[in-house]
Amino acid sequence: MYIKTDPKNSEGSSRTLLFHQDPDIRLDAALQLGGDTNRIADQRLALEALTTALEDPCSTVQEAVLQSLMRMSVKNG
Repeated sequence: MYIKTDPKNSEGSSRTLLFHQDPDIRLDAALQLGGDTNRIADQRLALEALTTALEDPCSTVQEAVLQSLMRMSVKNG
């Protein structure tokens, strides 16, 4: 879900996914997120951002989010 209230620091894939106005940049963030996270804390943040982004208004971002969630589940399964 694109959240219109942008925090002061919107760097990082999870923040970009949730807060960036450009759907193409949110799409890139969704594709990158969860791919190479090894730490449990990073995985939790990625999972929270991805599940929140399932409600993104852009259908291509939603599809990328689903792909990333599938990658995470296969990697950790």
